[in-house]
Amino acid sequence: MFKKLEQAQENYPMWVAAIAGLMGEKTERGFVLNEPNIQTFEKKPKEAAPPVASGSFGMNVAIKRGG
Repeated sequence: MFKKLEQAQENYPMWVAAIAGLMGEKTERGFVLNEPNIQTFEKKPKEAAPPVASGSFGMNVAIKRGG
């Protein structure tokens, strides 16, 4: 599991990871993760926000792309 994290660190300037598994027994600091699985993804920078357009009545309206 740590090898995937190390590879992401080496290969991507920015990255995120999704960790999944079954919750095991409780410990003092949390719980044991049984059957752990990890996926790493390159995190790409978001596009710059579009310029603010002038709306009616002198209001400024920001246009947001996508969801």
